[in-house]
Amino acid sequence: MRKRARVFCAAVLGLLAVTPASGAGPAPIVGIWFGRGEPEDKNEVWLDRVNADGTWVSEFETCRGKTSEHHVESGIWRIDNGVERDFGQVSDGHPTHFEFDYATVSNDGQTWSYRLAATDPKYSNVVGYVFTAQRVSADFRLPGCLQIS
Repeated sequence: MRKRARVFCAAVLGLLAVTPASGAGPAPIVGIWFGRGEPEDKNEVWLDRVNADGTWVSEFETCRGKTSEHHVESGIWRIDNGVERDFGQVSDGHPTHFEFDYATVSNDGQTWSYRLAATDPKYSNVVGYVFTAQRVSADFRLPGCLQIS
């Protein structure tokens, strides 16, 4: 959901890995980020891979009782004036198109908070939602439903 209403998505993904217009170098969100919760579903976790080449991949694990739903989205991103725009291109292996804008609230390099600033009108009820992610290592795996609940 983070990228769908964000995943995602959040990015999803705030300041990104592409060199900002100022030429100051890569932004501090390139890497792998883990988050919990969604505006509509607290039984979801997500893992965002924000790549320096301008691509992203988001994985979501949603728990419905003992049933787990896994979802993957990917696309490209860019940043303008501190606002990240995610362009979704693939959802669970199928072509798609969506766009989400995120404004960074804070980012100390380990914890990144960002607010959904704009989205497709069908998700307008989640504009303003703040996502918080923790930087994790490349070998990090999403927790299963027993750890989420």
